[in-house]
Amino acid sequence: MLKSNVHHALGLILILLFLLSCKKKLSPSAPEDPETPIPVTPVAPKPTDPVSRPMIPLSLTAENLKIDLTYAANQNLLTEIRQSNGVREMITYNAQNQLKEYKRYLKDELLYHVYYVLNTDGLVTKAIQYTVSAGGKLLSPLGTYEISYNSRKEIERVDWYDFKNMLSKSKQYNYNEKLLLTSCETVIPKGGTQTYEYDNNFGIFSQISYLNLISLENEAFYFKNIRANLEHISSKTSASDSLSFVLQYNPANYPSTIKQTDASGKSSTYKIIYR
Repeated sequence: MLKSNVHHALGLILILLFLLSCKKKLSPSAPEDPETPIPVTPVAPKPTDPVSRPMIPLSLTAENLKIDLTYAANQNLLTEIRQSNGVREMITYNAQNQLKEYKRYLKDELLYHVYYVLNTDGLVTKAIQYTVSAGGKLLSPLGTYEISYNSRKEIERVDWYDFKNMLSKSKQYNYNEKLLLTSCETVIPKGGTQTYEYDNNFGIFSQISYLNLISLENEAFYFKNIRANLEHISSKTSASDSLSFVLQYNPANYPSTIKQTDASGKSSTYKIIYR
C-alpha cells in the first residue's frame, strides 16, 4: 500500500512539472525595449559652383569699333581678325596645326606678310616679314624677328632685325609662377619697361592657341588676356602708356565687359560675345 502511494505521488509530481513546463513555453516573452533612434542631422547641400565651361570669344565691340573673330572648323585656332575700321588679319596653319603665316589687309588689300619658321619641337623661332604692294604681287623684304624661349616654353626674348639683318630692337619678357606675363622690357635700344597686373578669372583667350605669338603682330591689350585678364598696364618711363581696366564677368567667370581708361582719363568699353 505504501509503495502504491509513493508511485501515485511521483506521478502527480511529474504531471505538475510537465504542466509548469508547458505554461512557461506558452508564456509570451517580455518585449525588449526598443532602441532609441539616433537623430540624423540634415546636411545642407553644397552651393552650386558657377558654370565654368570653356568659352571662345567671337567678338569685341566698343563705341566706334567692332572686332570679329573666326576660327578653324572644330578647333581653337584663330584664323581671322576683322575690324570694322577696315583692318583684317589672316592667320594660317600647316597640316600639323602649327603656325604658318600671318597676313594683314586694309580694305581687302594685302599690305604685310609674315612667314614663320619652326624648330623640331614645333616652336616658332623666327618670323620673316615682307611689305606687300601692287595688289599683293610684289613682296619687299622688311626684316625678321627671332624668338627665344625659357625652360617653360614661354617667350623670353624677341630680337628684331631690319632688311639688312641689323639688330634694331630687343625685348625681354618676364613671368610669375602662374606663367602670367609680368613685365616687358625694351633692352635695345635702351627703353622703358611695362608691367602688368591681372585678375584671377579666366582670360578672354585662355582657350585659344598661339595668342602669345599673334600678340607680337597685334599689340591690342585684349590679346594679352590669355591665362588671366589685365587690370593694369604701367609704364614708369611713359605715363601715357599706362592703362587701367575695370571688368565685369559672366556666370562662367569670363569677362563680359571691359572698361579701358588711359592716363588722361579717356575711356572706352568693350563688350565680349562668346560661343
